[in-house]
Amino acid sequence: MYYLIVLFFLTLSYLLSSAEAGVINASSGSREHIQAALNSATVGDTILVPEGDFVFNGGITVNAGITILGAGRDKTVLRRTSSGSAWLFTVNGSNGEPFVFSGFTVIGLAPSNSFGIKLINHCKDFRIHGNTFRRLTNRAIEIHGNSRGVIYDNRFIDNFTTAIVVFGDGDAAWNRPLTLGSEHAVYIEDNYFEQRNIPDPTRVMHVASNNGSRYVFRHNVINDGNINSQAADAHGRFFYWPRGSRSYEIYNNHFTFGHRWLGINIRGGDGVIFGNKFNGSMVNAILLQYEGRNESGNTRYPYIDQIRQLHIWENVRNGGPADVYVRHPATIREGRDFFRYKNEDYTPYTYPHPLTMEPMTEDPDTGDTTEAEYPDDNTSISGIRRISRGIDGISVRSVAGGSGGVAKINYTLNDDHLQNSSQVKFTIYNMRGQRIHSITRSHHAGGTFSLEMDRALASGVYNVVMVVGNYSVSGRLMIGH
Repeated sequence: MYYLIVLFFLTLSYLLSSAEAGVINASSGSREHIQAALNSATVGDTILVPEGDFVFNGGITVNAGITILGAGRDKTVLRRTSSGSAWLFTVNGSNGEPFVFSGFTVIGLAPSNSFGIKLINHCKDFRIHGNTFRRLTNRAIEIHGNSRGVIYDNRFIDNFTTAIVVFGDGDAAWNRPLTLGSEHAVYIEDNYFEQRNIPDPTRVMHVASNNGSRYVFRHNVINDGNINSQAADAHGRFFYWPRGSRSYEIYNNHFTFGHRWLGINIRGGDGVIFGNKFNGSMVNAILLQYEGRNESGNTRYPYIDQIRQLHIWENVRNGGPADVYVRHPATIREGRDFFRYKNEDYTPYTYPHPLTMEPMTEDPDTGDTTEAEYPDDNTSISGIRRISRGIDGISVRSVAGGSGGVAKINYTLNDDHLQNSSQVKFTIYNMRGQRIHSITRSHHAGGTFSLEMDRALASGVYNVVMVVGNYSVSGRLMIGH
């Protein structure tokens, strides 16, 4: 991963002819005030929660199609002070609209009940990013149904028992074709996970799955203390859910342990595991086993939802090849059910995930649907090195003004940033991922620059992506009072 320090300040002013359209300011970060803001919101609206440390007990149910934005990680803090069974947010995705949650630190009361975010009813194209989830109980994030979206650039610290759990839609997931390397999965990428101060170190994980789940766990950093369980997991058909995990793609992650029982524990389903690095003390890097309802162990072949198509390659443990231990070799057989070589028919899905790069879906000027454009050096979206917002120390700020006729973007570059291309491109998207406007400037030397927009924008919240050479940094643009 390459790191770039770019000072990218967005300032703007805009003459409003009416009240803010689509942006609702919550009075505080309390449950009551966020709920009040949501009560007046419709699909496409954005809820802005101010900076501060707020008590948030109980829970809120919200329909997808809403963006909930805090002032930034560690700036807007939602703090549980009493235990309970309510989820912080329960997001209903039945309307097919996207959901965004960004810019918060959420602190729970582990081991006392203090649940995080639950997505239900097949959420589509959701984004949860730029947050810290600390000491939440049960799960920080739990997802149900035939969902797709991306969880990225978050910090998960000492959550108990599991940071993220993905559940699918049971039989329906197993009736659909296996689609590794496609958009049809929950993507978990570029996050930081840590478990050190845990009430019970025998049963905690960072990611787990069940009931027809499809997830991708890639490019994450895991940094754990002494834990007597696995870091990443995929269940078979064992618990009360109708089916086991359908698929998993676990690759290019960095695991570091004081001591951990396992790096990865696979108990059912199909997928790929490659390019992972394991450092520290562990019993096994990768464990394969059979897990079936009331019949775990060496049993008849093939059993429902067991491992049948798993490829494992190029994983490293403490500088050498990572071990793969098979607990039930009569049921899970090398060369038949799993293979220690690359799946030549597999191509990973675009990285970074296109949702994180704000690709264009429809140009409002023409109605055309195209991919987002990038600089003239023909760098594809997969070649763009996204800068992690927060983990790598990048700070992108927006300041809204109340008068004037233009929006201004102030940015600073040094000569190193311009080595591969002199083109600097700014693309502005609304919160639904639609491209609103693009501007390209050319610079042959570093410096501090100011760019005046040549197009007025309606009141609202926008994402701005600045691309220079092989680097990209994004910021939030808020137009309104």
